[in-house]
Amino acid sequence: MRGSSCCGCGGGRDVPVLLHVEVLGPGVVTSPPERVCQASAPIVVEHCDRHVRPDGSVLVDRTTALASGEGAPNREAQHFRADGSVVSVTTSFGATPQDPTASGQDAPPLDSAEITALTTDPQLPLSR
Repeated sequence: MRGSSCCGCGGGRDVPVLLHVEVLGPGVVTSPPERVCQASAPIVVEHCDRHVRPDGSVLVDRTTALASGEGAPNREAQHFRADGSVVSVTTSFGATPQDPTASGQDAPPLDSAEITALTTDPQLPLSR
């Protein structure tokens, strides 16, 4: 799932929004949720929250950016489901000819509640 535009997100002009969704089967993701909040250059973690949900699954919501300060920040969420599958959602603003690095955006296009709702949606099955 990729592409969209966000009218009004860019100061009254349409700005491309990138949305990447993955649903991964049990055993595909080998890093535990505790490691999601760690970053390595050139990425810095601006915020990272880890929540254990009532069903025992774990949701990690984080905002990352380039250490150089170039480009717009990304919001990422991973839902480590109780069945071992993982839903991963990443969203950011895309480049435009007027803003080739998308650095004119100071926050990701989805807020924490929006990305959480998408990532934890039970209608995102591993297969149909």
